[in-house]
Amino acid sequence: MRTEATFSVDFVMRKKESDPHRGYIYARITVDGDIKELSLKEEVSSESWIPGSECLKGRAAEVQKINNYIEDVRSKIRQKYRELQDSGKRMSADLVKQA
Repeated sequence: MRTEATFSVDFVMRKKESDPHRGYIYARITVDGDIKELSLKEEVSSESWIPGSECLKGRAAEVQKINNYIEDVRSKIRQKYRELQDSGKRMSADLVKQA
């Protein structure tokens, strides 16, 4: 019987040490409890980050651009995971991150 790997993609914001009101967005890839993070290299205001929704609040063009980028990254990571899964390779968070 083949068991499927657990997989999730979450986005988190890590505050800067030099400025606690600003932070960077990271994609957190989890496969079978193994966690890897990938920086999106997007600096945002910590007040506008919504952790539950994993996006920024607001209607400004820059906010919409970053939110769309987050969704693009999420779909690309899921697509790479499916491709790796279809190839039959043993899954790991590092393998998904590298893909």
